[in-house]
This record gives sequence, structure tokens and C-alpha cells, in this order.
Amino acid sequence: MNETDQRIAIAEACGWRYPGSTCLKSDAWNRWIPPVGAKSRKVPDYLNDLNAMHDAEKTVRYELQPVLLDRLKRAVMNYDEGVSDWYVYTASPKHRAEAFLRTLGLWKESR
Repeated sequence: MNETDQRIAIAEACGWRYPGSTCLKSDAWNRWIPPVGAKSRKVPDYLNDLNAMHDAEKTVRYELQPVLLDRLKRAVMNYDEGVSDWYVYTASPKHRAEAFLRTLGLWKESR
């Protein structure tokens, strides 16, 4: 997935909605309708903002949280049993975005 597709998929998973044609989604980030309780009127830059990804991760259902952790380990360091979890704590927003999308089954392999 390219970065724009990732950002759109995360925004939609977090409750953001785009009115009208989907072809304009990435060109008009300020036109999106925020979910109830959103801190901003503009779609967060999930791939570059750790706080935004933290908020996105909080939307993952409890039963999927272990899957998210596993996906994050794989995204950060091709996780092997016994390897320190320190890398997970210091994961970048891009790693977290990939893990989030894979956990929810929204990741699409690039062609």
C-alpha cells in the first residue's frame, strides 16, 4: 500500500468519513467528516504522527490487541521468540500503521 492509501484506510477505520466521490479523498483532507469526539477537524497524519497512531491503536477491540502486538513485532523486526520487546516500544508511526492495518485485515500488498 502506498502512504496515501494507508492514511485513508486508517482514517476510515477510526470513523472518519468522506462525503462524495472517493477519487478526491487524498486531495481534500480538510473535507473529511471527523468521528464524534475527534480532537481535530483535519484527518491526522497517521504515518508521521505517533500520537495519531496511538489514538488509532486505542480503537482496536480488546480481543485483537494480542494480534496487533504480534503484527507490530513482525513489522519492526521480523519478530523471533525471545527477542527483546524494546523495539516495539520504540516503533515508528509507519510500523504501527502497517501493524494496525494488517490486524484489521485492511492491508493490501503493493503490486
